[in-house]
Amino acid sequence: MPINYRVFDINITCAEGIQGVLNFTNFFFKSKVYAAVSVVGIFPAAQETPLAKYFGENPVWNFRMRFYLEESKLQENTLTLKIQLRRKRTFGGDEDIAEALIPLRNLFNGNENVMDENYSYSFLFSKSGGRRGLVYFSYRFGRTFGASAAGDDGGVVAPCL
Repeated sequence: MPINYRVFDINITCAEGIQGVLNFTNFFFKSKVYAAVSVVGIFPAAQETPLAKYFGENPVWNFRMRFYLEESKLQENTLTLKIQLRRKRTFGGDEDIAEALIPLRNLFNGNENVMDENYSYSFLFSKSGGRRGLVYFSYRFGRTFGASAAGDDGGVVAPCL
């Protein structure tokens, strides 16, 4: 039995007002920040923007990504858009700066025509829960399509048109 999927396109535009990120080390070396975007509740893992040079509090990416959402999970409100801002580090792994969690059902239901491009933003929060700025993005939901099977990794194999 085919499973219905819906395309979800997102463009991570920029972040604004990233507070408390500049430290002594970053004063001498420009921080490079990227956004890791995932949809909690589906496979595969996060997609990443290219590195943005960190100038003060407003990194810019303007980077498009595409996800395939299982329609039933979207309607059941079990999918959450997760946008994590991370700082690229040479030693010790990348550092999480802030994240935003947005239920996809809110974005889907908030539109009269879900297939139009929509613009939105979300507050970013630190691990401790403090507000850390805003992330701006645009998004669009595509039409639904059926898939005849899923691969071993859970990915869509063949659309049924």
